Amino acid sequence: MQETGLRAWWRDRGQRRYPPEFRIPRPIWPDEVRRDYERVAAALAALPERPAEPPDDGALAEAALGLWRTQRRIESEDPDGTSQLTRQLRRHVQTAWKGLANAGITVQQHDNEPHDDGLALEVVAREPRPGLPRDTVVETVAPSILRSGKVIRTGEVVVGYPVEDGKA
Repeated sequence: MQETGLRAWWRDRGQRRYPPEFRIPRPIWPDEVRRDYERVAAALAALPERPAEPPDDGALAEAALGLWRTQRRIESEDPDGTSQLTRQLRRHVQTAWKGLANAGITVQQHDNEPHDDGLALEVVAREPRPGLPRDTVVETVAPSILRSGKVIRTGEVVVGYPVEDGKA
C-alpha cells in the first residue's frame, strides 16, 4: 500500500534534498499486511467518539486567578509597558486570557463598584473612607470568576464605608 496524504508529502519533500541514487524507495506492503491495516483502520473508524470531558471548574478558576494576579503584578511593576520583557509578558497573558475565554471563563473585578450586603462577594475587610457617598468596593483582593455566566469562585473585596470628614 502506498503512503498517502501529509506523511507521503513530507517524506517526498525530505527525499528530494538528496540525489536520486541516495533516495530511499517507498515501501510496498504485502497484500496481507495491507488487508490487516485496512481492517484495523475500519474497526477504529467504527468506534463511537468519546466526548471530551469538560475541564474542572475549580482548576479553571485557579488558573484564571493566577493569571489575574500575574497581570496585576505586571501592571504594577511597569504601568507604562516600556520594557521589552513587560510587552512580551503582556502578550503571553493576553493569549492565556483568550484561551480561558474560549472555555467560557469570565473574570470580574469589583473596584469602585457600589456594595450592598446581598451581593455574592466575600468582604474581607471594611474601612472608613471619607468622601464616599455609600458603601463602595475600594479594593478587589480576588476577582469573581464565572463560567458561562455561573459563579465558580466568589470574589473577595475590601469595602469602604462613608464617614464624615474628621470622624474616623
